[in-house]
Amino acid sequence: MASFTKKVLGLAGVASVFAGMAFGQGICAAPTLVTGLGLLRAEGTTEQVASTQFVCTNAAGSGAVGIAVSVFSSLPVTSKVVVNTGSKTEATLTLTASAGGGAVVVLLGTVSGSTISFSGTAPLVAVGGTLTAVLTNVRVNANSQALGTGAPPPVTEAFFVAGPAVVPASLAAATVGYVTTGLAPLKLYKNLTNGAGPVDSATGFPRGVTGSTAGFNTFVVCNNYSVKRDTDATTAGGLGQSTATAATYAGGGGRSLATVIEVGEASTSAFHSVFTAANGGEGAQTLYTAGAAVGGFTLDNGNAAISTRIRLSFSNVPAGVTLLLPIGTVLSQGSTMAIQQITSETGTTASATDGLAGESGTTQLRAVTLTAGAGSVVFQVTQTAGTTDDTTTLDKFHIPVFIIAAANATTASSTAFSVSASFGPIASTSFPSFVIGASTAAVTASTFSSCTTSLLFPFVTNQQGFDTGLAISNTSTDPFGTSGATAQAGTCSLNFYGTGAPTPASITTANVVSGTVLPLVVSGVAAGFQGYVIAQCNFQYAHGFAFITSFPNANAVAQGYLAGVIPDVNQSPRSANPSAIAAAGSGETLGN
Repeated sequence: MASFTKKVLGLAGVASVFAGMAFGQGICAAPTLVTGLGLLRAEGTTEQVASTQFVCTNAAGSGAVGIAVSVFSSLPVTSKVVVNTGSKTEATLTLTASAGGGAVVVLLGTVSGSTISFSGTAPLVAVGGTLTAVLTNVRVNANSQALGTGAPPPVTEAFFVAGPAVVPASLAAATVGYVTTGLAPLKLYKNLTNGAGPVDSATGFPRGVTGSTAGFNTFVVCNNYSVKRDTDATTAGGLGQSTATAATYAGGGGRSLATVIEVGEASTSAFHSVFTAANGGEGAQTLYTAGAAVGGFTLDNGNAAISTRIRLSFSNVPAGVTLLLPIGTVLSQGSTMAIQQITSETGTTASATDGLAGESGTTQLRAVTLTAGAGSVVFQVTQTAGTTDDTTTLDKFHIPVFIIAAANATTASSTAFSVSASFGPIASTSFPSFVIGASTAAVTASTFSSCTTSLLFPFVTNQQGFDTGLAISNTSTDPFGTSGATAQAGTCSLNFYGTGAPTPASITTANVVSGTVLPLVVSGVAAGFQGYVIAQCNFQYAHGFAFITSFPNANAVAQGYLAGVIPDVNQSPRSANPSAIAAAGSGETLGN
């Protein structure tokens, strides 16, 4: 408020000029709200504040007509320029005389920083009549407001009124909004549950689908990996697919649910839809069209109505993995609000032709365009029933993310892919416009680990005249046809634990082709070593054999054994419990 005082004092000269013109001047009262106070999103740079008005009463005389109004906002004003000459903006001051007076006059404001200036001719006011000034279409950069841990900080407007039509005065400041975070933190779920909502008649996408178990699904990537098919439409919330559709995917394996993303409001008025032709949706501003005549000007620019847009950004998606998100309507949990995928932050609604071939309306999905493992999808808020937005419920939407993986082309990644949400458009000249703020924190989702086999050789030696021969077989070629393994190939990493271990203590073997055996001798790779070895092979169905003997003494004692297979730690961690009491599937199976 101190900054407002300085600005108002700077207009003292203007006030003194008009002081001698008091005949017929109106006396203006403090401003009041025309619309209710709203919560402005801290992520927004063009957030619309509440409309205000002040009333000036003409005490006597014929009523002069000149008026100048300065509005001082506590935040930078970002109302859109609609008239290029003179930089007139959509910020509008509408002057209306009471009965017996003149016509309505509309003035467009000029913005400089956090100040809006209006000047023009007010309508004639009869003796004892009133002049009502209504201020609309004021947008501010809410992102410039620092947020604390307490109550949301207010946004205020102070007014200075001058001119022959009124007694110069500094009017009391009005609170026109509060700044708070608009997006709630993202949540992830492992699966879907059918909700009570109906199926959308236009898209066939089930509404009321909810998340169930918190978290996400992880995947194991083999050389010829393709994710499993969803065969039952009901178990995945109506998002199953046909066998024919599955066949269109690489490997014929279909798609799998990676996670369900919950996107929600942090405040009940953060999401807006365009629900009537006369309403702008995002802040419900007055709609202007380029070429229209307003306030004596022909507008150069319009401000088309759009709804809230939410961008999901993905990163660290491994090569060969495709992410799929629904095109159909996704209904909010507990309200009539909904979201639907659009082609871009400034684009139109995605249609069935944008989806994957072979999908029906119930399962229509659209692939995310990825570059270097990163890409985004944009949804816009829609209204499925009624004519007003739901401002009493914290809307949240559960968006399923499916994956398909290309055969022989999917890369394992030790880093989970991540997803973040933001309003859109970002850093744009569009209205509205947003920034990536504190609410855009990324959350990690599915991982894609390699298919491996880990072998334990519990005792090997190259000491006291003994040596150990090791053999690793790649048995991914077999006679079992469609029920058998898929041929794979890869190297093995030999990890030595004991005395005389080599430096480094891990050695990578040559490539082991499917259907072949890799032989090696410890003296050739770790001379003087004695201890145990764990071999990590990046293919499935590896098996090992060790043979200990004394060379060249043929009469020495010799011993052979099968290497133990350690369960795949990518799917189940190596449990500390002995296999006798560990849960099913844990523990170790040795001697096979």
